[in-house]
Amino acid sequence: MDSSLKNPPHLTLSGNEAHLWYVLQDEISDAALLEAYRELMTPDEVARYRRFRPPEKRHEFLVTRALVRWTLSCYDAVSPEAWRFEYGEHGKPRVAKPVSYTHLTLPTKA
Repeated sequence: MDSSLKNPPHLTLSGNEAHLWYVLQDEISDAALLEAYRELMTPDEVARYRRFRPPEKRHEFLVTRALVRWTLSCYDAVSPEAWRFEYGEHGKPRVAKPVSYTHLTLPTKA
């Protein structure tokens, strides 16, 4: 796996700032990188990923999960593959482990 995925930079937020993260998912096509992204997911996430049709939705799910895991790890000393998520009534994800963040928003469209 790409070592930059395993070791994201450590960042902090001051009380009056926000960081905005985005990804141009259509520009991510390297097979090795996409496989590294799959390796970050839990077996349940991989199963969900495989059920997506068409392939564009599957790609979006994979890239989004990798971005969320990597980004969270930039702010907490947790490896990207260690994050676990649970889903609310309407499918909205929230962090379940290893820490209890209270709110996580994952918009997929601008």
